[in-house]
Amino acid sequence: MKEDQNDSVRRLLREAVAPVGDGEPRRDLWPKMQARLRSSEIQERTAVPWYDWALAAAVAAVALFVPVSIPVLLYYL
Repeated sequence: MKEDQNDSVRRLLREAVAPVGDGEPRRDLWPKMQARLRSSEIQERTAVPWYDWALAAAVAAVALFVPVSIPVLLYYL
């Protein structure tokens, strides 16, 4: 690239990207994050559904009754 092309690319980038500022948030976000983590909505979303437990039981049963399948199961993990 030529020097005048570098300058035009720099100018276009400065126009396209807004300045970040000082980079610090205007307020402390940690208390809000703690409240959100304690909320029941988050706990409901992190609960494991019944079909995940059923799938885990099926995989364990297959591994127990067909031990040859263990390397295949480990390969797909």
